[in-house]
Amino acid sequence: CSDMGAIYGYHNWGYRGIDIRYNWIHDIGGPFDPASCYGMYHDGYVAASEMRYNYISDVTGSGIFQNGGRDQVSDGNIIWRCDIGYKGNDALVAAYDNTPGAFNNIQETINIDGISYKDEPWATAYPEVFALPTDPAAYDEGSDLRKPQGCVLSRNLFWDNGEWRKGDATEVYGFYAEVLDNVENSDPLFVNEAGGDLNMQAGSPYFAIPGNPQTNWFDDIG
Repeated sequence: CSDMGAIYGYHNWGYRGIDIRYNWIHDIGGPFDPASCYGMYHDGYVAASEMRYNYISDVTGSGIFQNGGRDQVSDGNIIWRCDIGYKGNDALVAAYDNTPGAFNNIQETINIDGISYKDEPWATAYPEVFALPTDPAAYDEGSDLRKPQGCVLSRNLFWDNGEWRKGDATEVYGFYAEVLDNVENSDPLFVNEAGGDLNMQAGSPYFAIPGNPQTNWFDDIG
């Protein structure tokens, strides 16, 4: 593969209610551009996927790549043997285009499917979108609204990756809503990975992370 992901999303701040959980994503790669093959790839500044309780392993690029969007939640996942466990950036800072009708006028894309997020029932259901300004000047160069605001990277367990995380601590992760209680490199203590049993033993460090489930969820996959 090249510039692709096993699970892929693209280019809209109005895509809400996307719940990605209980997946086992593994052995993702290819001969053309291995570094740009991803487990979960949130491309083109897309927003608001919630990624919880997924297994991601053996990816030649990043287990999760958050490419400049906002309100993306990565919580309670297990990511191992990837080149990079999690990669985030603030690509929208340079890419945003306030010109009416421009492809990267991301604020305009919110209502592209005819949904008015300023009106009910959407305003109550998706308050993060309701709060976004409609004035194009609010997104001018230098605006923090171009930053990856609202994202969460918390309670994930990483193990045996080339790097557990990549991205600027201040300019990227400094704008996240939460970066908390990630375990950077610790064996999950699977019962029998070689035999396909990714249930975790009682002493797994995953269970020691505050807020994580205290029972296995491997059997919920499928």
